[in-house]
Amino acid sequence: MNKLAVTILLIFNYFVLFSQSFSNCEFNTGLSYNKDLKSVSDTSFLLTHSLSQEIIPETSVSCNLNGVHYTNSYYRVFDLASPIFNVIGDWSVQEVQIGVGYAKGGIDTIQDLRLILYVMSSYNGTIPLDSLSQKGDTINFQVSDNDSGTLKHIKINPSISIPEGNSLVVEILVPDGQDDGNIFFIGSNDLPQTDKTFIRANHCNVNEPVDVADIGYPDMHLLLNIVGAYDAANPQILSFSIDGQISDTEILDNPNLISLVLPADTSLTSLKPNIVVPAGFYSLPGSGEEVDFSQGDVEYTVTNEYNKISESWLVSVKKATPDIVSFSVPNQVGESVIDVNNHTVSAILPAGTDLTDVSPNISVYKDFAIS
Repeated sequence: MNKLAVTILLIFNYFVLFSQSFSNCEFNTGLSYNKDLKSVSDTSFLLTHSLSQEIIPETSVSCNLNGVHYTNSYYRVFDLASPIFNVIGDWSVQEVQIGVGYAKGGIDTIQDLRLILYVMSSYNGTIPLDSLSQKGDTINFQVSDNDSGTLKHIKINPSISIPEGNSLVVEILVPDGQDDGNIFFIGSNDLPQTDKTFIRANHCNVNEPVDVADIGYPDMHLLLNIVGAYDAANPQILSFSIDGQISDTEILDNPNLISLVLPADTSLTSLKPNIVVPAGFYSLPGSGEEVDFSQGDVEYTVTNEYNKISESWLVSVKKATPDIVSFSVPNQVGESVIDVNNHTVSAILPAGTDLTDVSPNISVYKDFAIS
C-alpha cells in the first residue's frame, strides 16, 4: 500500500505539470433515451453514468512512474435493468465512447489500448473478477496524441448482445507503457455520476477492481458511455403514478389498462402523471405533461420513432368513493368477492364457523369511515 501511495502522489504532481495540455469538451447527453435526446443513429441510443461530458484536468489517475504508465484497467458497470437505465430486453452494444484526458506516446504518437466487455449476473457495488464472463473478443484500438481532450468512439462490429437480466461491465485496458515511455490518462471529471469508477493496477498492488474513492481519489469520475439498440424492442409502461394517489397503480397487459384512485376532493382537470418507460422509448402524452382526466379514460402511447413500434394503454383515474376496498375474515376460504355496483360482499368460512362472532378486516379509501 505504501507503494501505491507514493505512485499516486507522482500522478498528482504530473497532472499539475501537464494540465495546460488539456482542452475541455462538452457533449449534449443524458442518462437514458428521451424524446429530446434522440438516438445517435437511426436505431441506437446512448447510456452514460456521467451527468456531464466535460473533461477536467487533474481529475484522472493512473499507476505510473514519473507519468509513464504501468498496466492500468478502468471499469464501468451498467446495470441495464436498474432504474438508472431501464433497459428492458436483450440489448446489443454497438459502440463504446471514452474520454481521453492526456495521451503522449514515447516513441510514436500512437498507443494501443484494449476494450473488453463482460457480463455478470448481479451487481452489488463490487466487481469480483471471478464473476465476470467475457462477451465477444477483445477489441484492440488506438489513441493518438491528438485525441487528448476529446471523446474517443470505439465501434463494435458485429455488435455484442447482452442478455436481459445481466449487468454489462466495460473494461478499458491500458498496456504497460514503460518500455516505450508512453503516457496516458483517461478522461474524467469531478461532476456528478450515478455509479462508481473502478480501477485495477497490479503494479500498484490493486489486484481487483476497486472504487477509486477507496484509494483516495473520490473526484475521479470516469467518462465512459455505451451506445446500442434493442435486439427486439418491446414498448412498456413500467410505472405510472400521480402525486397524492391513495391506491397502488394497477397496470394490466392484454388488454392494456391502467387504473388508480385519487382523494375524493381532487380536481381531475389538470393532472401531471409521472411515467417510466424503458430506455429507448417515450410516452405520448409525456411524463409530467398536464392532462385532463375529468372526461373519462385517456389513451397513453409508448413509442420509439426509429423502429415505428408502439403500444397504447387506456388510463383510468378515479376519485375515491364510499366503497369497500378490501374485506377479509380470519380463516376464510378463498378470496372475498366485492361487487361495487350491487354493494355486496361475499366471503366463505369453514363449515362449523360461529357466524354470530365474526370480526372482519375492512379497508376503505382515505377520508372515509365504516360502521
